[in-house]
Amino acid sequence: MTKKLLIAFVTGLLSTLALACGDTGEPIEGEPGFGEEAFGEPDENVDEEEGEEREDGNDPGFEENEEEDEEDPEPETPFCGDGSLDDGEECDDGNGADGDGCSAACEVEPFEGSAEGSVLIDLIVDDLNSNEEPLQQLCSGEVEVQIASGALVGDGRCFLPANFMDYTIDATVDAAGDVQGEIIVTLNNRPHVLPLQGTFVEGSLSLAFDGVTILVGNIRGVWDGTIEAEFN
Repeated sequence: MTKKLLIAFVTGLLSTLALACGDTGEPIEGEPGFGEEAFGEPDENVDEEEGEEREDGNDPGFEENEEEDEEDPEPETPFCGDGSLDDGEECDDGNGADGDGCSAACEVEPFEGSAEGSVLIDLIVDDLNSNEEPLQQLCSGEVEVQIASGALVGDGRCFLPANFMDYTIDATVDAAGDVQGEIIVTLNNRPHVLPLQGTFVEGSLSLAFDGVTILVGNIRGVWDGTIEAEFN
């Protein structure tokens, strides 16, 4: 058999087998092509936003989660120097400095200092055996006061129209600045002891005293006075 006859025979045999199997090389009607079978069409019911990020690049639940993570600020812990007297503090003047009566450890510091202040004494002289109106005497002057280790002392003199009065102060100052003691006023060489009280706060001394004493015989004195001083 020649070469040309052999080629023709094989070609015809392949065509006969193709017709016998019914394979025309075209896709069977109703069957999907390769591209459709592999991938198919997108499902129109799928939520377009599912699995997608927001336009700003953040997850949709980001803001909500951030709010949940926020915590209320913790209250400020009390400390020495905050101006509030807390447990364990003897004082709190709102600063961390020493030497101003309240130390940097909020402990009361012994105060020492001296000042020149003013005194004002109002004295009513009343004769118990007379119907005449009592005589009112008023005097004022300067007083020297010193504070050291909780003790307050001082002295001075004030003048009346025809006389004068000397006085001395003997008192104590506690850690809270409360002053308790006495003032002794000497008139015509006779001492008159009167209770004294007041305050010493931030370098400012304010005292007051009053009482009734017998000046001489049936003559009594009604005392009322104040003392003021500023310590630098």
